[in-house]
Amino acid sequence: QRLRRSVALHDARLRGRRSRGAADNHEPSLWRQGQCSSSFDTHRAGFNLVELLVAVVVLAVIVTMMATIFRGADSAWNRGVGRDDVDTAGRVAIRMLAGDLECALADSMITFNMDEDHASPGSFSISNSVVSFVALQKDPGGTNNRAAREIVYWVRENTNSPGRHELVRGSRFPPASPDQLYRNSTWYENPRPPDPGVVAENVTCFRLVAPDFSNYVGRTYSSALNGDRLPAHLDIYLELLPERDSKQAAALWLRDGDYTNLVERHARRFTTRVFFF
Repeated sequence: QRLRRSVALHDARLRGRRSRGAADNHEPSLWRQGQCSSSFDTHRAGFNLVELLVAVVVLAVIVTMMATIFRGADSAWNRGVGRDDVDTAGRVAIRMLAGDLECALADSMITFNMDEDHASPGSFSISNSVVSFVALQKDPGGTNNRAAREIVYWVRENTNSPGRHELVRGSRFPPASPDQLYRNSTWYENPRPPDPGVVAENVTCFRLVAPDFSNYVGRTYSSALNGDRLPAHLDIYLELLPERDSKQAAALWLRDGDYTNLVERHARRFTTRVFFF
């Protein structure tokens, strides 16, 4: 009986183990249920072609937008720097011309003359002014004496860049000849001083106006026709373009294109009034 009991107990244990093993074989594991970490999932699929194309298109759009933004910022910066340079050049030119005019003289022989410049081509088909006068300034020889010198301001075309113009200043001491200003009241009709200095570049307009003794304001004035005296005052108008805009306007003007809108939009204008008495 004891032997039978032990055999039956052994059989029962074997049957229990087999039933548990079968149950384990039928239950899905965590791996089979997909509950394991994705880092161990070696069967996951990658991006397909459509997803890659969409990513490339989105990246291209973003790069294009950023390039446009940076290009616009760079253009705005350059335009601002160009305007600052023009403002500085315009103020310096106006101050130089006004300083010379404040030292101007006029009498029966020393004539102050202002007229439209027919000898030089106008900037963008606009006639500019030319002013010729004698200024009593400090002697450049180093002495404390003052010396009279002929000074002429006019606009000429830039020889290195056709279609662009510059305001120049020519000066010289009166030569010892019969045509000098002390002996000839029309000395300003002599050839203009050679090798003038550039006062301002990219000039689109240079105008001077002054009233005569009848209070008529015009672009021409001669002290010989107005009692050998200087005008009561003289108004200066100077118009400049930034470097890049000047090149574009010159190219349009040479091709008979419409440059007026460009000049109207981007030209910088400077004015002042010089009082003589």
